[in-house]
Amino acid sequence: MLTMGIINTYDKIKVLDAHYRAIARAAPICHAFGFRLALYDFPFNMTAEELVEYVTDKTTIGESGKYLR
Repeated sequence: MLTMGIINTYDKIKVLDAHYRAIARAAPICHAFGFRLALYDFPFNMTAEELVEYVTDKTTIGESGKYLR
């Protein structure tokens, strides 16, 4: 299985809109091609399930995070 990685080049300390928008934009691509999504240097201190809930609550991209689930 292939993996798409996203490296955080923004603020390493606090969560910004750009963080969850990047994840929401990458998720449909990963879904379409059967990739996994890896996140590097993101300031999230939560489980994968908590991150999915957080991103889906904050975005309308990818049908409101449908492809993250």
